[in-house]
Amino acid sequence: MNIIPDYLKKTDSVVIGLKPARAIIIIFLCNFLFFTSCGDGHDGELLRMAMSVVETDPELSLTYLDSIEYPENSLSKEQYMQYVITDVQAKYKTFIDIKDEKRIFEVQSYYNRDGRNLEMTALANLYSGCVHEENGENEAAMNDYNLALDAAKTVNDSLIVARILFYKGILLSKQGLYSESIKKFEATAALCSGYADKKAMCYLAIGNRFLSLNNNDSALYYYDEGLELARNSGDSSMYGKFLHNISLTYMETENYDNAAKYLRQANEFLRDTTQSIRFHLNFASLYLSMNCKDSINYYGGLLSGETDKVDDDLLLVNIYDVLSKIAVYNNRYDSAYYYLKKYSEKVVDITEDRLSQSVYEIQQQYDYEKIRNEYQTKQIRSQRIGLLLLFFLIVSLLVVLVFLIRLSNKRKEALVANERLHDSEIDNAKLMGQKDSNEKTISMLENRILQLDRKNTDAMQKYSDEINSLKNEIVKNNSDMDRCIDLLRNASNWQISFVNNLLTIINYRQDAGTIVSRIKSDLLTDTPFNVIMDIFNNEYPGLAIQIKNRYPDLTETEFKVCILSFSQLSSKDMSNILGQSTSSINSARSNIRSKINIERTGGDISKHILTELFNK
Repeated sequence: MNIIPDYLKKTDSVVIGLKPARAIIIIFLCNFLFFTSCGDGHDGELLRMAMSVVETDPELSLTYLDSIEYPENSLSKEQYMQYVITDVQAKYKTFIDIKDEKRIFEVQSYYNRDGRNLEMTALANLYSGCVHEENGENEAAMNDYNLALDAAKTVNDSLIVARILFYKGILLSKQGLYSESIKKFEATAALCSGYADKKAMCYLAIGNRFLSLNNNDSALYYYDEGLELARNSGDSSMYGKFLHNISLTYMETENYDNAAKYLRQANEFLRDTTQSIRFHLNFASLYLSMNCKDSINYYGGLLSGETDKVDDDLLLVNIYDVLSKIAVYNNRYDSAYYYLKKYSEKVVDITEDRLSQSVYEIQQQYDYEKIRNEYQTKQIRSQRIGLLLLFFLIVSLLVVLVFLIRLSNKRKEALVANERLHDSEIDNAKLMGQKDSNEKTISMLENRILQLDRKNTDAMQKYSDEINSLKNEIVKNNSDMDRCIDLLRNASNWQISFVNNLLTIINYRQDAGTIVSRIKSDLLTDTPFNVIMDIFNNEYPGLAIQIKNRYPDLTETEFKVCILSFSQLSSKDMSNILGQSTSSINSARSNIRSKINIERTGGDISKHILTELFNK
């Protein structure tokens, strides 16, 4: 038999219509996705194509980037940051002036704060350093290169590390620290051991620095090593550059024969028109140094007829300079004056072009800042509207959820109250049935008395006394039962539970009179613990003794609270049974949890005891 009331065992399954809540959640998610999504589309694809070719074909990369109109609007923030890095990178590789590319500093701050995409962090710091370097801010440039190197080492990308070291070497060279720059180029070459073309470029840079240090032997060594790498990689352009620089080295040592030899070889590998004109210029300069009049006049004549084919103003300046020197060499001072005048005019043109270009770029920067500010203003306005809508949706959702929770709780409370009322009616019916049974018993006994009276008066008297005594006892029992019914109607929850369990025992035991007397005694004194103890021992034989043995530190009150915890009664009901205050019961429960090692606050005492005694 279980002493836990049936209504406490049942679970209420209240079905709540979820359609309104589901609709609100769907609307919320749709709005969230709408305000947080950003279109990738065609512009995003152009950006990915530009990033994929920026190393191998920076001019094509710039073409892709120029096809993106208003990248601030069409790209996400992350994509826009990548756009700026790729744009600066492509311009730097194609020798476009990046002095005014101040956008890279904002990108640098973004990735340094974010700290998640270390590869982009390294590139942002690298090209931020390049912009500082182009503006002559060498200390800031070196600081950015160091930040880029830290990020690249963390992401363990050897090619990015090599590129950063190479740029640091170039910066050190600009400051005249050739020995330090050579160390950086050597470290770069070690990282590029698997890339012959990149290693050859490092050897070219190392040779140039040794040439600047007038260490011609070391310069020739690295040029020879790089020449072999360029030959193996099949890079004819790089091969021609090594031959050209070897020629310049021999010119420095006044070994004009070898200088002419390598310059001719270089001319075979650099065949385009511009390179041919450059070689004619170098040959003219070489033969001027060698005082070879016929060769001087030959290449001078070639140069004078090629000036119309040259679009590079800097190359024209050098050509006019050499032609003026050749004219002086031939004592043709009018021609020398003419070429010097052309030289001066071209220098002025270059200066004016640079000034006009700077003004144009400043205007471009201003227009860019204006467009960006307008976009940011619109974006802030849209974000504010989105936040207001989001706040309204969240508040609406919370209100609906609170309403649904309150409705659910009310339905549960109504179901529990109905079940308790139903159980009380059943108990009342059982008691009334017991009363009717007792009245039938009295009637049968009275009939028996009449029969015995006819047979034997003395026996009848004897039996009559016994019957009267039994009748009085039954009447008393009925009176007690009536009182029990009245008590039950006004009983608290613990009394309902207590009587339910006792009635179950009475229905299946023969000594009903004894139990009824026990009920009378306990109910009238409001201390039914002994009867609950009998029921507990019947339900869990020997468990009470095991509890005392297992937990000897429990006081008498704590032991009784342990027993009552198996009935799932509240602290108030326990206080009524034991005649103590509710706070004393709660204190006893806390002490029990501490003594029997229940770690979780509010843990079930009965379940823990059963687990400790039977499941270990």
